Amino acid sequence: MGNAGSNGNVSLGVETEKMAYMAGETVKGTVSVWIAVETQTTGVFLRVKGLEKVSFTERRSGRDMEDRDRTLQDEVIFFDVKMPLLTAQAGVLGPGQYQIPFSFALPDSLPGTLPEEEGVSGSESYRCSVEYEVLAYVDIPGLLSSNVQHRRLLTVTAAMNPWSVQSGTVEKTNKVCLLCCIPRGEVWMRASMPQSHYRPGETASLVVDIHNRSPAAVRHVTVRLLRRLRLGTRSSGWVYYNSDVLTSLKLAGLRPGQQRMDQAAEKLGLVLASTDGKPLTAEVLGSIVECTYVVEVTAKVNWAPLMAIEIPIHVYHGASPPPSSLPETHRHEPLPPPPTATAVPFHPTLLDAVDIPLASVTSAAASASTVQPISVLPSAPSLRGGREGKSLE
Repeated sequence: MGNAGSNGNVSLGVETEKMAYMAGETVKGTVSVWIAVETQTTGVFLRVKGLEKVSFTERRSGRDMEDRDRTLQDEVIFFDVKMPLLTAQAGVLGPGQYQIPFSFALPDSLPGTLPEEEGVSGSESYRCSVEYEVLAYVDIPGLLSSNVQHRRLLTVTAAMNPWSVQSGTVEKTNKVCLLCCIPRGEVWMRASMPQSHYRPGETASLVVDIHNRSPAAVRHVTVRLLRRLRLGTRSSGWVYYNSDVLTSLKLAGLRPGQQRMDQAAEKLGLVLASTDGKPLTAEVLGSIVECTYVVEVTAKVNWAPLMAIEIPIHVYHGASPPPSSLPETHRHEPLPPPPTATAVPFHPTLLDAVDIPLASVTSAAASASTVQPISVLPSAPSLRGGREGKSLE
């Protein structure tokens, strides 16, 4: 991989207007290049990638009773855009400062960002992430030469329309039987939420109605907010499943014949926050990484199986968060200082904006005065993306 932003004679940096975008938005930014001395290069290029990563390890016992590990890894590049920003005439760029605006549209079907996380559960451990990267690089030819590059990580949230939020209501009835076969009435329960889409930190409203139509007692009612993580690989399918309890509330039980309904129903507020103080991640529905949320309501009834109701909720990020609230792994590399060259004047050159279409087009070679778009190459979620050029070595 090339140097991060500078090699002494060439420096570059990539900036975007915002740090966070919603799927379907247009990303706009600028690549700035400083050249101190005449440099041999094929040009300046931009690559945008979205990728899922999974690493899963399970400790198992073999026939010889010795522990051995099974490790599964996979990486899926589901979005891949490549384009030249500036093609060097005669393979050389002269001294100066170049600023190249660019823009490209994010498909509205992209999954949201999941900052890298890792965990251990019993004999299993995992690491996973869903990331978006904008990489700008100056291609330096030569077997022993390294590209000069600079990258920026974007936070992308799945596209959701908060104005089309649907409420969720689930009802359930459990039969109460003495000695497993003698009917003794039933217990009816309903859980409802006025909306199903929330931002991290908001409070989700829940109403629980319950009617005990039996001579058995309802011992207690439990409400839990769960975050579920499911990981897989394309070769082995889903290999890991974990459910974290973010909130747990225990409500009083009901005597035989008692009811808590309508005005007397349980009205609760569930704060959408993690237990470790870290920002709550948004919902992610990728091909090998899934992060979802659900509200679970259970009732323990004598002489009856456990009653359970689940209502899925969708956690999303709305407006762009301030930089201080973003995870460290999603803050871009600092811009490198321009190279110093006392005898070389710098002449800023503002190039035309480059728009990346979402369909293949044919373009002429770009130069310092004309910049043309090239094809967008989105990768299928089921295919592994390859490496291209020294910038990805």
